[in-house]
Amino acid sequence: QLVFNAKMLQLAELMKLLTQSPPASESLIWFELQIKVKRAKILPFLKLEEAEKRLSQELHSKEAELKSTVHVALISPLLGLLKLYRVYRDEDAAACKRKGEQIVQRLLEIHSKFPDDAWFVLQYCEDFFYFFGEYDKSLELLKKQLEESKRLFGEHSTEYAAALNNMGIVLYYQGEYKETMKCYEQALVIQKQTHGDNH
Repeated sequence: QLVFNAKMLQLAELMKLLTQSPPASESLIWFELQIKVKRAKILPFLKLEEAEKRLSQELHSKEAELKSTVHVALISPLLGLLKLYRVYRDEDAAACKRKGEQIVQRLLEIHSKFPDDAWFVLQYCEDFFYFFGEYDKSLELLKKQLEESKRLFGEHSTEYAAALNNMGIVLYYQGEYKETMKCYEQALVIQKQTHGDNH
């Protein structure tokens, strides 16, 4: 059994965060700032219901404007809610998981209709399950993300490397250490090819 350095896993998880790039909306940017406030414990943080209400208002407004519940323009407010349920999982895990899973289904529905424009939602959906410890579901979505990254960007792209990196993290928590190393090593080769040894 391989023994992993904790810093190696932390670096992999940091790369996971850095490679996320959703289209930002005003509410999503606001919520990201709220998350920073909560983590820094600088100011009182909004209650779950208050944050949920604010993010839901944008979603409903967008749905009314588009006259649709399945549209690429709805991804940003849906991602805001998904992050909300992930961040607040320590306060009401069952409710946050249930509501988050509903958001995941909506995002996957948008992805199925607009796969080229909504390819990145797979990363956020798998990330949700990862944080709730549902590694099998996370891994299933990561396999789809690998296929999408390969189809859209190729096997030597940073997007493909990011998916491999994230898969390595999930496999680590499943105890699949040899498979984890394979993912990390393959991702590292791609990153070096793309950015050079000193990146």
